[in-house]
Amino acid sequence: GAFRIRSRHSGMYLGATHDGHVIHDNEPSDFHLFVFVPGLEKKTGYVKLYHLASDRSIFVTDEGWPACYHGNFQEHFWQVVEHDDK
Repeated sequence: GAFRIRSRHSGMYLGATHDGHVIHDNEPSDFHLFVFVPGLEKKTGYVKLYHLASDRSIFVTDEGWPACYHGNFQEHFWQVVEHDDK
């Protein structure tokens, strides 16, 4: 099902724009809905973080900043973990 992502630090909700920017807002709306899209074959067990309103997926740049893209970038999959021991 669809879900929203809320910052633990700021309490703001994550979203994405049609021109490729990642944004955050104080009030949740349908604009802030995401779904996990499961990977196939070599990517089984991983997911894409897909933003419904903008038709874009979220990834992290080499510099560590969140960004979004439209299309099928195979390297931008996430692994969902209960907690990270790092």
